[in-house]
Amino acid sequence: MKYILHRHKKILQATRNRTQPIGFLSSQSRQPELN
Repeated sequence: MKYILHRHKKILQATRNRTQPIGFLSSQSRQPELN
């Protein structure tokens, strides 16, 4: 459980930094903020 939360947190940070492709992030969490 903690592993998933930790990974999700890293994904959120990656979203802000835009270090990872939008497609991957959008597939992980469907949020309009990605645009």
